[in-house]
Amino acid sequence: FGIYCYSEKFFVGLAAPQLFETKLDYNTTDKLETNKLTRHYYAHAGYRFPAGDAIEIEPSFLIKGIQNAPFQFDVNTKVIVKEMAWLGCSYRNMESVVALIGMEYKDIQLGYSYDFTLTSIKKYSTGSHELFLAYLLPYKNNGAERETRKGLMN
Repeated sequence: FGIYCYSEKFFVGLAAPQLFETKLDYNTTDKLETNKLTRHYYAHAGYRFPAGDAIEIEPSFLIKGIQNAPFQFDVNTKVIVKEMAWLGCSYRNMESVVALIGMEYKDIQLGYSYDFTLTSIKKYSTGSHELFLAYLLPYKNNGAERETRKGLMN
């Protein structure tokens, strides 16, 4: 369950996946075990500020929570150039720092990020790479005022 509100410059969202905490039954050796999917809570928001003729800065945050676990938060900043390329960084409390870069051409987006690990696992792994490719599906305009379609990173 969730809600997402946005405009050209602002976005805010709330979500609660696994709202009904579905029970899962599975067999182990000779007996039936029961478990359930735990409800998660998410809140995020961001705002895009102009910073010159062709540059915008978009700070944002994400707060995540699960019952009986500490809240986790991400603080992010993205610099967008000519609405087609971006460079950014992110901090996830007590876990990682992320560097990201990407671009958009027509309906296609391509991006890359690298997570620098801050936890004790850094003894065995310095971080992780992520590459993404997105295609924005076309939509039909039914004569209403045309809405500006924004991509995954916008």
